[in-house]
Amino acid sequence: MSEGTSSTINELERLRDILYGEQARVTQSRLDELEQNLENVRRALLNSLEDKVKQLSDQLSEQNARLEQRLDDQRAQLTQQGQNGLRNLNQTLDGQVLLLQTGINTLQQELHQEIKTRYAQQSESLQNAKKALQAQMEQQHQNLSQQLRQAAEALEQNKVSRLELGQALIALGNQLQEQPDQES
Repeated sequence: MSEGTSSTINELERLRDILYGEQARVTQSRLDELEQNLENVRRALLNSLEDKVKQLSDQLSEQNARLEQRLDDQRAQLTQQGQNGLRNLNQTLDGQVLLLQTGINTLQQELHQEIKTRYAQQSESLQNAKKALQAQMEQQHQNLSQQLRQAAEALEQNKVSRLELGQALIALGNQLQEQPDQES
């Protein structure tokens, strides 16, 4: 292999590393950003769920405390009215607590389902974005490979000097660097 051919191959390899390395970093950065966004949404939804559960728990505790206070007051009155009044009141309170617990359970199930749905949507969106980026990278790779082949064939046919070859490679590199800016 001649020294000129070896130098050309080394320069092409270096140019290819510069071009694809940047593209890979940009793509990885986009994927990392999408994953971070997905993680942030998941955390926000989990925090929202925890806040709502805590809020419901606090409300339940507050309502339970109020109900217990009310029960104590009514018990004092019911002792005078008899045991039957007390049983009726306990049944009423138990029914209210059961309704509250049923409401909390229903709300937790709805929130859990909403989180699962949003997580699935975000996952699907991330997968679609990933596929689109991969397809775009593959197309750019094919375009760049074709341009490099054409440039190499043109250089081979023209048997240009080292100076002209260097200038052609610099022009090609500048052209390739401008392409990602145009696509963004």
